[in-house]
Amino acid sequence: MGHQRMTLTYPALARAEQVLWLITGADKREPLSRLVAKDRSIPAGRVGAAASLVLADAAAAGRSPARAGDRPPTGP
Repeated sequence: MGHQRMTLTYPALARAEQVLWLITGADKREPLSRLVAKDRSIPAGRVGAAASLVLADAAAAGRSPARAGDRPPTGP
């Protein structure tokens, strides 16, 4: 299909100092929830890097997209 793909094993990912997860789309809402909960029943939940950074769009996070002028959420 003209795309290249690289596959990494769990041990290779475990040696990473940080893993960046980029998650987009409403269909990823449930997998995102499971990733954040460290659910080991999904492949992403078995990645054991030293640190992880999760970036998700509003749809994946189950929120309405931000609009210009909206204020960021405040603490508890």
